[in-house]
Amino acid sequence: MLDLEAIDRWARTDSPFHRASPLSKICGASLGILGAAIASSPPFLLLLAAEWLSILAWSRLPLRSILTLCGYAGLFAGLYSLIDWGGFPLALTLILKAVVSALSVLSVVATTPYPRVFQAIRPILPRPLPDALLLTYRSLFILLHRWGHLITALRLRGGIVPRHPLRTLRNTVPSLGMLLLSALDHSQGLYEAMLLRGYRGFLASERKNFFSREDFLPFFFGALSVLIALVGRKTWNP
Repeated sequence: MLDLEAIDRWARTDSPFHRASPLSKICGASLGILGAAIASSPPFLLLLAAEWLSILAWSRLPLRSILTLCGYAGLFAGLYSLIDWGGFPLALTLILKAVVSALSVLSVVATTPYPRVFQAIRPILPRPLPDALLLTYRSLFILLHRWGHLITALRLRGGIVPRHPLRTLRNTVPSLGMLLLSALDHSQGLYEAMLLRGYRGFLASERKNFFSREDFLPFFFGALSVLIALVGRKTWNP
């Protein structure tokens, strides 16, 4: 299960990569995805995966959990390759491309608090959209917290019976409806509170100088990914 709270905790760890600006990390991850798109051979894609894994390990992130998250991307790529089967080498290449792209994205998401991510993409999105995304992401944590309490209550009252799935479903569905209504009510109350406090379509955010010493790290690793991919494309002859 995707643990958003764990990702948020990882983002608040301290390392040189964590201290790089969000925009520099987004640019570096974009170069990493470009490298995954250019690379066409499994050995060089494995090299790219090892590069991004070493970055995440250097950032003191739990590699087992990181590999689990990347496994989701690899799983969906594997399902796609089964549907449009073109041989094992092509399937392996598609899976590795997805894994490398996921690692590149995680280098941003798992090392940057989510308010700073939305702050970085604010200039390229319509004015209300970054605020909506920020509040939606925040609301997910509230819903996950309430969902955990709901499941605990159902288990204590005997509402979840693994051997009787229909009974469990009958007990769970009304609770989900109540959770949805509670979420809508919370959203409406939050919006009204923001209007009372002067919200006019823009949330204030901190400002940070773009270039610092750590900001060159994402660019370096992203450019290295593209270089490895180009070398692999020119030299690899299976």
